[in-house]
Amino acid sequence: MNKKIIHLIIALVGTILLALALIFINKYATFSSKTIKTVINDLIGVAIIINDGYAIYNFCNKTENK
Repeated sequence: MNKKIIHLIIALVGTILLALALIFINKYATFSSKTIKTVINDLIGVAIIINDGYAIYNFCNKTENK
């Protein structure tokens, strides 16, 4: 299997895990203030964007070493 495809699959799994964490936090976690919950939600959202951006960058720019 192509290394680029493997990297995309790994990034997809990471994105799914971060999204599940976000859902879990929003549904079950309780915080002392809404600000803390908002900050954590924003940080997870940024992590998802960085993860996906890095995967797309690697997919577009990596050269195959054969």
